[in-house]
Amino acid sequence: MYDNDEFNEKIEEFKNYLIESTQSSATSKIAKLNDKNEKLRQENRMLSNKNNELQKQLKTFVQNDISSQILSKYISECNIYDIIEVLFHKTFDENTCEVPEFWSTYVNYYNDRKEIILLLRSVGVEMPDKLEDIVLPHEWNEELLDKFFDTMYSHYNCNGTTYKDNLRFWTYQMAAHPFDTKFFSCYDEIPWQFLLRNPLLNSKKYAIKIAKEMNKGDHGVYFSKICDYQELSQDVLQTIIDNLESVNNEKVANFLIEHISLVTNEKKLDKLYSTLVNKYGGAKYILQMPQKYQILYAKSLSSTEKMIEFLKLTKLSKEKKMELLGDVFE
Repeated sequence: MYDNDEFNEKIEEFKNYLIESTQSSATSKIAKLNDKNEKLRQENRMLSNKNNELQKQLKTFVQNDISSQILSKYISECNIYDIIEVLFHKTFDENTCEVPEFWSTYVNYYNDRKEIILLLRSVGVEMPDKLEDIVLPHEWNEELLDKFFDTMYSHYNCNGTTYKDNLRFWTYQMAAHPFDTKFFSCYDEIPWQFLLRNPLLNSKKYAIKIAKEMNKGDHGVYFSKICDYQELSQDVLQTIIDNLESVNNEKVANFLIEHISLVTNEKKLDKLYSTLVNKYGGAKYILQMPQKYQILYAKSLSSTEKMIEFLKLTKLSKEKKMELLGDVFE
């Protein structure tokens, strides 16, 4: 049995417990409601922004639709190609001489080709159905690239049009069937300016393949221009250079000269030096070669003035420069 004081104390404790429990529960519920309310406010703002964006898109769509309806009254087969030039930016700028206009337009406005085909058809321009499925070589996948390497013997272009002016020889039928001999006789005319842009070539796998084909000295030497069409990674470029075996082919030699600072094989360097020492403008490449070749070149110069001008450009030590000049003045 509790006495009155103890009983009152227990009752007071119980009352405090109930008050604290109720306050804690209420506080928790209030916090949850506030959190939920904030999430609802955020969701409302997001939906409001989305609604505003949709309203803008709808307005643009309506305006474009009205513009299209107005333009459609004036666009015809006679002026459609001029309209395309106004509305779209060129992807390429290939020579269109002797080329069907729908084909040159497809190529030169390649990034927007789907929309352009719809425009051409809307005004009655006749074109083959297969046109819109043609993929240019810069977007070929590995399967098509591997076929290209496997058929290197056929990759020649008429009249030396390897990198330009070749659309008149590479017809849309040939482009739609790039490796089908039914559509070409001796050479497939695939334009190298598109092939060399293919980003898949910028890999170790294709670097080794490229070097192998360049070593053969046949049509594979056209890979020597690849750096004109895309920037290869340092590793890929070094792999190509390290795997080139011969410098007897002029195109291969020129490729190595353009990247002379990456050539490390002494036999290749000796051969390239013998070319550069008698080549107009060769000094700028010799300056990128090991010091051994810079010294040889300085000694080969016919006058003191020429040697002085060359030595100004080198990073040879002061002692080595004094030695070379001393030999001349003696």
